[in-house]
Amino acid sequence: MAITFDAEKLIGRLNILESAQFQYAGSQAMKKLGFELRSELGRNMVASFNRSSPFTINSPYYRHEGGLTVSIGISPQGDDKGQSPASYLYPLTPTAQSRAALTTRFTSGLRKKGIIDDKTWALNWLPDPGTPTRNGSTDPGLLQALLTALSQSGGRLASRRSKYAQGGQRYFSVPDLRSGKQNKHLAAGIYRVKTGERPTRLMGYLQNREPTVPVKFRFEDVVRERSAALLPGILRAELARALR
Repeated sequence: MAITFDAEKLIGRLNILESAQFQYAGSQAMKKLGFELRSELGRNMVASFNRSSPFTINSPYYRHEGGLTVSIGISPQGDDKGQSPASYLYPLTPTAQSRAALTTRFTSGLRKKGIIDDKTWALNWLPDPGTPTRNGSTDPGLLQALLTALSQSGGRLASRRSKYAQGGQRYFSVPDLRSGKQNKHLAAGIYRVKTGERPTRLMGYLQNREPTVPVKFRFEDVVRERSAALLPGILRAELARALR
């Protein structure tokens, strides 16, 4: 997407002195606009998303390309596990070609271990009651513990010091393609069992239907609308500074 503006339509006809300083002032204005738009996008994320991590909020960037051009985008750099904000935010934008949600690392981990097939998705962003959470999302420590436990015989963590191993807890999956035990009386999902208690479902599975996401991040609209609102004032200020 490219957005272009006619300077004289924004701030009126330039006089001779302003025209002489316009390239310099315009270049400085682009840097300032990029900085402001980066902040605007972060605030929009906070307002648009039910939960937003600092990693996501800080993902907008700007790059002054020189002269009167500035680029605005979302970081394609992944976190320590490889997922980038650009990849998981794109399905939330109006221009996305697909509304399919990014397959989570947890779902990929379950598939890699042969627990579920590639037509099953773990709904770890919609925890069932009783699922440990952090800031409204499934606790990442639980997700790692589940992957580890489901890899162990009996579904128990080897480390007894983990809070997810206390009380004789064990975990199992319904379905589990590695096992002949079907547990058909239970809904699809991952369960925790404590000694003397009934199984508690921690999260569900969505089978044979890829999860989708709604439009919640109007990136292009924010950039276009806020640019039109901010640029006239920024450009006037930079021209005035250049003429001092």
